[in-house]
Amino acid sequence: MTRLKNYIKEELNWRRIAEIIKKDCKPYLKEIGNLSLYRGMFDEKRPFVKKISRTDRKPKDSSLVSHKIMDNIFKKKYGWKARSEGVFVTGDRSITHAYGITYIYFPIGKYKYLWSPNIHDLGTEIVSDRIKLITDNYTNKNLKLAAKSNNEIIFKVKEYYVVDENYYRKLYKELI
Repeated sequence: MTRLKNYIKEELNWRRIAEIIKKDCKPYLKEIGNLSLYRGMFDEKRPFVKKISRTDRKPKDSSLVSHKIMDNIFKKKYGWKARSEGVFVTGDRSITHAYGITYIYFPIGKYKYLWSPNIHDLGTEIVSDRIKLITDNYTNKNLKLAAKSNNEIIFKVKEYYVVDENYYRKLYKELI
């Protein structure tokens, strides 16, 4: 029981968690500045979690055919299958509630990202005859502008941390 209490105390030691995030997420923190990205998740209930990105994501809001077509276009243009390999986040915390508990997102180490200044949520934009036009709208530049746009941002990263937004104030004091 003592080991469990120590683990729980360690898990909620926000100073230590901030040190871990500062070390593991240094490139991201430098690029994003004082902005935050959010991710809604039904499958988590812990305040701080390290996650492994999926590489076989299946579509929830679009057809499998559209999903595969977009993956092929993104792969050809950017070198990765954004729909299957992506972690979806946004600068608009209000929409994350539809996807579960709202978490603050921190990609670990090297990452890539894509976003469109014109598309809020790709899942709602898919019409098969417009897929090429839609995917041509994406860019892998200017993460701060992406966050401020409140549009969907797709990350390719091996692992990432998420912090429940209800605990983020405790962590933020340690991060700055």
